[in-house]
Amino acid sequence: MTEVKLAAIKLISGEEIICYVLDIIDSDHYSTILIRDPLKVEFTDGRRSKKSYKLTPWFLFSSTREHEIDLGKIMGI
Repeated sequence: MTEVKLAAIKLISGEEIICYVLDIIDSDHYSTILIRDPLKVEFTDGRRSKKSYKLTPWFLFSSTREHEIDLGKIMGI
């Protein structure tokens, strides 16, 4: 994979993240996806029926920008 693409990823845990997809790594035993700068999409239900979405860091206390996710943990991209 030579180009970086922005993607919305739905995980089997129910979380939805927006991130850059750097690479898809296929091996004989497992397949993973390499992502950068993931942001978690959260729905907020405020006062006076004000509904909105907010983006927060997926890992709050991590200094790592790149993460690897097993494709078996992804419901859809």
